[in-house]
Amino acid sequence: MTRTWIPETECNATVVEVFPQRVRVHWDDGGELLCVFRRASIVGKMGQKKGERTPLVIGDRVRAEKTGVVNGAAERGNFLSRKSPDRGGGQIHVIAANIDQLIIVSSAAEPEFNPGIIDRYWIAAQSAGIPCQVVVNKVELSRSKPWDFYRELGLTVSEISAKSDLSSVERLRSEWRGKCSCFCGHSGVGKTTLLNALLSGGTARTGDVNSHTKKGSHTTSSAVMHWGPDRSRWIDTPGVRAFAMVGIEPEDLYQYFPEFGQGNCAQPQCDHLGREGCDVTEMIRYASYRRIHEALIDEEALE
Repeated sequence: MTRTWIPETECNATVVEVFPQRVRVHWDDGGELLCVFRRASIVGKMGQKKGERTPLVIGDRVRAEKTGVVNGAAERGNFLSRKSPDRGGGQIHVIAANIDQLIIVSSAAEPEFNPGIIDRYWIAAQSAGIPCQVVVNKVELSRSKPWDFYRELGLTVSEISAKSDLSSVERLRSEWRGKCSCFCGHSGVGKTTLLNALLSGGTARTGDVNSHTKKGSHTTSSAVMHWGPDRSRWIDTPGVRAFAMVGIEPEDLYQYFPEFGQGNCAQPQCDHLGREGCDVTEMIRYASYRRIHEALIDEEALE
């Protein structure tokens, strides 16, 4: 199926929130409006691509009328997507489009720092061609820094305390000025708290971590783009407990673990799946690699 794209020069607004059959757009010259959209104008007469949940997503550049109708969308420069865990038939959830950078927010504790979700989002970002960095929140709760090895891999890692150290947030605001930043991560790590601090005011609900499970509750129910000063755009996404990647083949997964290239495996073209003489098995992210590989195999079997 071929979508019906319009030139970027014909667009006058950006999608900032998506509802069933409607979207809220932010006009290029300021202000916002809730609009309906003409599905045929967006996806053509053949309908939207099989598996897509909606033809328009956060960040889409569109042509909208002041009467409240979107009748065209420009081709996406990039987009971040995942498989929908709550829908059958391989539904694809495009989270956001035209992203300048993906900000993976984790927490030092409460909930515990989890490198597995960072690996998944980082792989998805690399696959989509989206620059990526990590922000570790609540650093005052931990004496150790298990995230340091990501710096050694080339990722930018920032340490902040979004609730108690506004200077650390101000530094990020300055670095991200004018960019479209998409925030993602587990529930309860402080994505929305960070966003509210960046906007210097309460814009979205935040939740506490469960005192028994030490896991966060879902307080952001759908993605939304907030428009800040100097054309800064910040996308808040719902917290996740799992992230099923799209378009990553199991046999290609090792390419997203660049440190494996430093290994000295006994066999040429080693797949790093427990073969004799494979010396990457002692590397920090090897267990994460095996878990993600097994998950991709299981997902393939279900399709």
